[in-house]
Amino acid sequence: MKPHGVRPAAADAWDDLQAALRETTTPCQGPNAAWWTSDDGDERHAAALHCQQCPVLDICDAYAAANREKDGFVWGGRTR
Repeated sequence: MKPHGVRPAAADAWDDLQAALRETTTPCQGPNAAWWTSDDGDERHAAALHCQQCPVLDICDAYAAANREKDGFVWGGRTR
């Protein structure tokens, strides 16, 4: 079952992202995880910079594009 907010067109990309996250540790799962959903622009910028070394960057970006994320959160190294 997909969480609320995952569009049907993004279901496969969501599954790919979840599988990738189970296989590795990402910056957004670390001690500064709140940066990825922060209202503070400097924290979101820092999050986006940390994404650049993330092993699932492209998968995360593909999901965000497929789901048309626009909440101001950082996905795939970009604030949407």
